Amino acid sequence: MLKHIPWITLATIIATGLFIRNTRADIKPHTFEPIAVVELFTSEGCSSCPPADELLGRITQHAQKQGFRVYPLSFHVDYWNYIGWKDPFSDPAYTRRQRQYGQAMALSSIYTPQMIVNGTDQFVGHRQDTADKIIEKALNTSVPVRVELQVTGWADGPLLIAYKTINARSDMNLHIALVERGLKMNIARGENKGKTLHHENVVRVFKTVDPGEGQMTIQPPKDVDRGQTSVIAYVQEADTMRIFGASAVDFE
Repeated sequence: MLKHIPWITLATIIATGLFIRNTRADIKPHTFEPIAVVELFTSEGCSSCPPADELLGRITQHAQKQGFRVYPLSFHVDYWNYIGWKDPFSDPAYTRRQRQYGQAMALSSIYTPQMIVNGTDQFVGHRQDTADKIIEKALNTSVPVRVELQVTGWADGPLLIAYKTINARSDMNLHIALVERGLKMNIARGENKGKTLHHENVVRVFKTVDPGEGQMTIQPPKDVDRGQTSVIAYVQEADTMRIFGASAVDFE
């Protein structure tokens, strides 16, 4: 459990009358339930990353236990792979995604570990006090887009995902991620040589579609443990990278 801030009670969340203010006239001031999408950009080849991985794990466990609408995602980038250890969860697409954030936020460079909440607040990923404050702020701010999900299938076949977004614009994207918890890796080389690293909500599949209503299939990697997975979907403005709504389905 997080030590510092338990974020906020669900009753307070529901009672809150706030919503994200947007200058674009075609976003209506709906007050859907607040959400906090917490994206961590990390790498097993980065010696500064294990504390951030541990923090994301605590955020994940606390949110699940308390029923908060907090959706953590661990994106493993590939730009540390050259120093002796190739992160098996890394993907150049996740590095490109982090670079998109760097451009949208006018950052001079990208780095690990970096944590970003709702596409607007970024900070060094192991700072628990900062994470607590920003997540609490997000859970006090209602959002203008609703995301609905239904997930079926996945024995030897693919997952079938039915989705619907309410009040999303055409210049937004719907991201759909399959994440896996409870991963443990023994690192044989590189900056974390000899360490055993623990990961929660690692992004194993990441797809982007247009918002609206539809269906899609994804094929999980063969080594994914179904009982440790969730599907997280969130709507994001393409240019500013602001996140306006999210939902998730957990597998049992």
